[in-house]
Amino acid sequence: MMRFAESLASSTGAKGKVARVYLFVLLFFFAYYTWQSTHENYHYLFDENDTGSYADLAEAFLHGQVSLVWPPDPRMDLIDPYNPYARGDVGAPWDYSFYRGKHEAHGKLYLYFGPVPALLFYCPWKLITGHWPSQQLIFLIISLIDLGLYACLLRILVRTYFPQTPPFLEGVLLLMYGLCNLASYLQCTVRMYQVAIGSGVLFTLGFFLCALLALRLDSRRHLWLGLASLCTGLAFGSRANDVLLYGVLAILWFYIYRQKYFRRSPFQFSFGLEMLALFLPALLCALGLAWYNEARFENPFEFGWRYQINDFDLRTRTLVSLHFVPEGIWAYFLMPWRPVPQFPFINPNSDIIPDSLRAYRVGHEVTTGIITSFPIVLLGLAWPFYIHRMQNLASRSVLATFGIVVTAWSLGLDIFMVTWNSLVFSYMMELIMPMLILASLTLLLRRQLGPFARWQIVVLTLLLVYSCYVGVAYGLIGEGYWIFRQGRD
Repeated sequence: MMRFAESLASSTGAKGKVARVYLFVLLFFFAYYTWQSTHENYHYLFDENDTGSYADLAEAFLHGQVSLVWPPDPRMDLIDPYNPYARGDVGAPWDYSFYRGKHEAHGKLYLYFGPVPALLFYCPWKLITGHWPSQQLIFLIISLIDLGLYACLLRILVRTYFPQTPPFLEGVLLLMYGLCNLASYLQCTVRMYQVAIGSGVLFTLGFFLCALLALRLDSRRHLWLGLASLCTGLAFGSRANDVLLYGVLAILWFYIYRQKYFRRSPFQFSFGLEMLALFLPALLCALGLAWYNEARFENPFEFGWRYQINDFDLRTRTLVSLHFVPEGIWAYFLMPWRPVPQFPFINPNSDIIPDSLRAYRVGHEVTTGIITSFPIVLLGLAWPFYIHRMQNLASRSVLATFGIVVTAWSLGLDIFMVTWNSLVFSYMMELIMPMLILASLTLLLRRQLGPFARWQIVVLTLLLVYSCYVGVAYGLIGEGYWIFRQGRD
C-alpha cells in the first residue's frame, strides 16, 4: 500500500510538472502573440476599420451571394480590366478578382482566396457580437489555436510513445515551434493573405493531429478519420494549394487496409465505415468548393487567380513551371538573411539571388532560406534512422506511418512552392510547419534511446538558440519592417 501511494504521488507530481511547463509556455505565447498583434501604432485588435477583405466576403455570404456587395467601377465593363495599360486610371481594388459572366450585363468583384475563414471565423463573430472582427484579431486566434494543436500533438506523442521524455524537453519543443513557425512575423501586418495562409496551416495541423489519433486508436478510429478528412477539406477551402493534402489521405487508407489484411480481419462494416469517414467529408468539401467556383467563374476548377486585378495580365502568365525550380530552392531554403548594424541585427530582405537563377516570376517578395534561418529543421531528416531502433513494433508502425504522412505533405508542398509563379515570405509559414513537426519527432525518438551526449547537447543548444533568435528577430521586424522604421516615419 505504501509503495502504491508513493508511486501515485510520484506520478501526480510528474504530471503536475508537465502541466506547469505547458501552462507557462502557452501563457507566454498568449502574451507574446498578443503584443505582436498590437505593437504597431495603427493596429488594434478590436478596430472595425481594419476588418479587411474577408469581412467583405463574409458580408456577401450573409447577404446570400458570392460576389462582394459593393459594385466595381462601371468603366471596368468597357475595357479589358486585366490589362494594366488598358485599365489606366479606372478605379479597381488591387488583387481582387473581376469577372463578368456570359449572361451578365455587368462584372462583379470576388475574393480569389478560399471561403473557409469567412465562413468559420467572420460570419459567426458577426452573428454573435453584431460587429466585424479585425484581421489582427482573427489571425491572433488562428495562431493561438495552431499552437494549442501542436501542444496537443506533442503531449499525445510523449504520453503514448515517449513517456520517459523530461518535461524540460517538451517545453523546449513547444518554444521552438512557437518562435520558429513565423506566426509572429505575419502578425505585425495582417491582410487577407495571412488569414488564408494561417487558416490553411491551422487545418493542416489539425489533420496531422487527427491522423495520429486515428492511427493510434482502433475503437474510435472512424471518428478521428472523419475529423482528419474534414480538416483536409477545410484546409483546401482556405488555400487552393492544400488540395495536395487529399493525396496524403491515400497513405492513411493504405495503412488501414494493410492492417486489416495482415490481421486477417474481415472487411465488413467497420472497414466500410472507416473508409466512408476517411473520404466523405473531404469529398463534400471539395464538391462545395467546386460549386462555389462555378457560381463565381462558371468553372468548378477556376479559383479566380487569372482574373485578378494586378500589375500583370495573369491570363498570359505561366502558373507552374520547372523553370522556376532553381530560384525557388535558393530563395525558400538556402538564401541567407542580411546582417544590419541595428538591433536585432537581421534583415530578411536580402534578395541575394544570382542572375543565373533568376526566373522573373510574377510575384517576387522578400524571402530568406528556411535552412539558413532555422537550421533546427534539418533534424527532421533523421527520424527514419531512429525509428528502426524502437523495440515496440506496434508503436514503430504507427510512428513510421505518421512520419511518412508528414514527410509526404512537406515534400509535396515544397515541390509545388518552388515551381509556383510567386516568391512570397508568407508562404514559408506553410513550408516550415511540417518541418518543425518532423524535427520534434526526431528529438523525441533520439531521447528514448537515452540521455543526449555532451556534444549533442552543445550542438542542439546552438541550433535551438540560433533558430529561436532568428524567429524572434523576424517577429520583431515583421512583414511591415516596424522595428526599422522607428524614428523615420
